[in-house]
Amino acid sequence: MASDKTVLYFGPGRTGPSPIVSRFVEENGLELDRVDQVADLRALLNRTMPACVIMESDSDSAEFVEIIRVLKQDSFTSIVPLMVLLKPGDDGVSDLLAAGADDILFAFIAESFLLCMLLLDSYSLDVPILSFHSYAIFQPL
Repeated sequence: MASDKTVLYFGPGRTGPSPIVSRFVEENGLELDRVDQVADLRALLNRTMPACVIMESDSDSAEFVEIIRVLKQDSFTSIVPLMVLLKPGDDGVSDLLAAGADDILFAFIAESFLLCMLLLDSYSLDVPILSFHSYAIFQPL
């Protein structure tokens, strides 16, 4: 069962989390709970309080927009930090932020690991870090 030491990982169509997610979870002493269905993700979020949710896709991130919108409209699930890792060239950042994603990272950038750690710390302290700034700093040239 998910707890504040658990990261819920939602990566439809992926064989597993990217190396950056695996390293982040391992080095922070967290457990990774992989969720393959939206219904399972919502059910877990309604029963537990994980450290955060990480969404990752090898295809277009547009599939996450409605899921994020529904999770962030619910008063209970909206308090769980939600991070989205994008593939290179994905231009869905503004739609994801508008839907309510807390943070957007590009999985191929080395600094993304450090930013994941910073974001997890800020989540536990309830200190916001503006997603737009994270995106602007780490946007590929």
